Amino acid sequence: TTAGNAVNALADFLLGEVKSAAYSIPQPMIGRRGFNLGFYVQDDWKITPKLTLNLGLRHEYESAMTTSNGMFSRVDPSTGQMLVAGKNASASLDLSPPKFNFGPRMGFAYALDRKTVVRSAFGVFYYQLFANLGGVLNFAGYTLNQSYNSLGRGVPQTFSLSQGMPLPLVQNYDPLAVIKAATASNPLTPTGFYSDVHHLPENLQWNFGIQREIARGTVAEVSYVGSHAYHLPLYIRDNVLPSFLVAELITNTGNNVQSQLYRPFPYLNGWSEIRNVGDSEYDSLQFRFSRELSKSLSIMANYTFAKAPLQILRQVMHV
Repeated sequence: TTAGNAVNALADFLLGEVKSAAYSIPQPMIGRRGFNLGFYVQDDWKITPKLTLNLGLRHEYESAMTTSNGMFSRVDPSTGQMLVAGKNASASLDLSPPKFNFGPRMGFAYALDRKTVVRSAFGVFYYQLFANLGGVLNFAGYTLNQSYNSLGRGVPQTFSLSQGMPLPLVQNYDPLAVIKAATASNPLTPTGFYSDVHHLPENLQWNFGIQREIARGTVAEVSYVGSHAYHLPLYIRDNVLPSFLVAELITNTGNNVQSQLYRPFPYLNGWSEIRNVGDSEYDSLQFRFSRELSKSLSIMANYTFAKAPLQILRQVMHV
């Protein structure tokens, strides 16, 4: 029961003393449900022999996620309360994505002369949320976990290795029971899930380019291409210890229970929620050269000089 010492660890094993232990009862099958709708109109207008306009408008909607059997839960990071579908929350856990996401698109092509064309375009595009989650989702209260955390240096658990862990957990399909039973010595670990879907991820894209035939069958093009995305999903850590100093003091004591008491919600472990608070930017200068050598053979070369900073947080994280 003395951490960091291989000799003492071997002695603990021979004596049958246990420092920490855990087991879990897995959740039943959960079927995700949701739908997406999109409507799009577009038309091209040839204003003059040299100028063509492209105008369009798209509407996107994605429903909030639900489950086929109603086994769905999340923890509200602002209150520490567990929300359970059909019990104290809606089928979508009180998440309601925006209904009106309009993405205009517009562009033009203008021929300066027989060999030179100027093109430009702008568009707003929306991304899906729940359809791109992927993987297997586990929701708190349906996968039951029992942990016997360290009681401190030199302090073993009340049960020995030969006795085995006490097995008090029973799958009763009442997820609120686990939040009621959670304590600082046996905290609940929430599952990371969306807590903010007020905006769909949105990307503004634009470009401007000039294309010119510099010789017969040889075309050169230079373009500026940029984009700026808003409301990107980021993992935000919740229920963290308030400072590195407190974390250091707790680490020195070797007592997990003491660390829980410093968290905003002592009966919960730290977890990561998903919030649409990220931004990203992209700017590039693109060069393209192509030459037709014959009716069946051509060559093409491209070069891109780009700058794409990392995602940034648009607003202050809460703990």
